[in-house]
Amino acid sequence: MRIIANSCRDMSRSRLALPAISLDSTPTDRFRRLRTLGYSPAIGAAVARKFSQLRRTIELALASLSEDSRLAITLVDVQGFSYEETAQVMNCSLGMVKSRISRARGELRDCLRGSGELLPAQ
Repeated sequence: MRIIANSCRDMSRSRLALPAISLDSTPTDRFRRLRTLGYSPAIGAAVARKFSQLRRTIELALASLSEDSRLAITLVDVQGFSYEETAQVMNCSLGMVKSRISRARGELRDCLRGSGELLPAQ
């Protein structure tokens, strides 16, 4: 346990040591700083493509849900409503909301697992 705790502390320290780029700097200064850190426009384009693909996959997975399940999952997981608030909006019981959310999350998980690797391992 001690080894794990020390490893976590070391990782936290190394993350704090990463250089930061000021948002107050000019775009040219920020680009120069990113170039010195190893950034290239090709990396930015690849990230944008991967994000777009991830977004489309999630949209398709949500579209595959029933209307009630999609509404419940959107209200709770996207909009941040409580289960009680969602039950009031949907005019159904709290148990029904919990059931729909559980079922919807399972369907989304299965759909997203079947779509392959969307995010990097780290």
